[in-house]
Amino acid sequence: MKRIITCTLLMCIAYFALAQKSESGLKSFGLKGKVKVLTEYTFKGKKGRLDTLHSISKIVVEFNENGNITSESVDGVLKEKSVYDYSLNKTVVVNSYDSKGNVTSQIAYKLDRDDNEVEANTRSVSGQTYKYMMKYNTDGKILEQEDYKGTDNTPFAKIVSHYDNNGELSEQDSFGINGQLQIKRTVLYDSINNVSHQETLYPIIDSQLIESINTVNLDKNGNWQLKTIEGTQHFKTKPDWLGLTIIKRELTYY
Repeated sequence: MKRIITCTLLMCIAYFALAQKSESGLKSFGLKGKVKVLTEYTFKGKKGRLDTLHSISKIVVEFNENGNITSESVDGVLKEKSVYDYSLNKTVVVNSYDSKGNVTSQIAYKLDRDDNEVEANTRSVSGQTYKYMMKYNTDGKILEQEDYKGTDNTPFAKIVSHYDNNGELSEQDSFGINGQLQIKRTVLYDSINNVSHQETLYPIIDSQLIESINTVNLDKNGNWQLKTIEGTQHFKTKPDWLGLTIIKRELTYY
């Protein structure tokens, strides 16, 4: 199931990491085989300085035998658990809870006849509402996502995606309310279609993020277990930011 995230400059990297997840369950994480549990650890530090690495989060995702997500837990700066309900016809409801078991938000996804998520409605505990409308190509990939907020459905963002000849995401653009380009991201892949290079432009703050990505340790099902991301972000008015992200995965199968 694709996780919907509001696209602001402060959240843009997280958004683009998730915005491609148009398929439900295993495919949304690029997983192969009958995965039962995915545990993912994320560490961050400075580029070229392994001694600066520190734990950011631990994510545990559980799948049923049909490959659909049943729950997703985050333990880190944010502690949250999401539970997926598939009991309604062509609608999936996701309830999220904080560490004390209090409901923090609810998302209801509406599916079309091909089980693509064409509409998502979310409400936070404070009562803030958002709506996301998605359009797909014939391969079931998202072409456009339009975002609205409030009970009057005020538009506030639009994301347009482009794909290469292999059906992989090659470019993604985010526009603000007035149609101004906020974020442009281009993606390149290695020989087995893992993302190997990303460039993200932020025209509003005149910045560019360049990331080199290395994915290794494939298991018997072809799922990666270790990913290293080295990033350099250029700014016009201040020194470059040099970052390192390491993601480790543990997989349990049926």
